[in-house]
Amino acid sequence: MTGILEGKEVEGKIGDVGSYSIDATKEGKVLIALSVEKDFGGALVKSVNSVEADLFSILEKVVAKTEAKWDDAVVAQLKAILGLVG
Repeated sequence: MTGILEGKEVEGKIGDVGSYSIDATKEGKVLIALSVEKDFGGALVKSVNSVEADLFSILEKVVAKTEAKWDDAVVAQLKAILGLVG
């Protein structure tokens, strides 16, 4: 049996010029990649970009801005369930 986060969660094509993917890890990281290549006859244009974001770091900053404590508890519980605390 494979885990729910095995492989890329989203993959697709951008016409005939490129592709994109989104991958999530059990550690709470989200990896977004984009690759585009186009030959204009005499000029080959390539662009490869990616972003790696720590979802829990972002969530912790967002919930810290609120007065509510339940949202802090939810983030802490999710981290505990995934084994990211301790």
